[in-house]
Amino acid sequence: MDMLSDLEIASAAEALDRLTKRQTAVMELAAQHKSNKLIARELGISPSTVEQRIGYVRDKLETTDRNSSIRRFVELRAICGQPIYAFTHLEITSEVEQFSDQEQKGAGSIPRSSFLGAIDAQFGRWGRFGLVFVIAISIALIGLLVMSIATSLSVLI
Repeated sequence: MDMLSDLEIASAAEALDRLTKRQTAVMELAAQHKSNKLIARELGISPSTVEQRIGYVRDKLETTDRNSSIRRFVELRAICGQPIYAFTHLEITSEVEQFSDQEQKGAGSIPRSSFLGAIDAQFGRWGRFGLVFVIAISIALIGLLVMSIATSLSVLI
């Protein structure tokens, strides 16, 4: 294998430096063949945020799609002698937790319950909508059942 020139290594390093820590974390997980939904769960962000970050990486690396972006990212990391599967998303966890703590201390902010967080992580916005719909239908059915029982009892009395 030919030795890489200093210019090639510098060019690869420059391309990687254009990526933010969060974009790099998303790309490392994507390079591990993880879906957007799984990446979102691991990083505590929404799947649409994952898609957005991959889109920014695609623009910065001048690639055409997710797979070519991942291939280019892995190639650049290899050129720079950086580990392909480094876990930089662990480094930003404290930043995310710090941001969440500050957000929860803000006036009028309501901390997200773990149940709703789990629903959002698993099913996204439509999952929450579906859950609310099912609860509303259940309440309506219970109301009808109570009215039916009350009607039956009034006939007996």
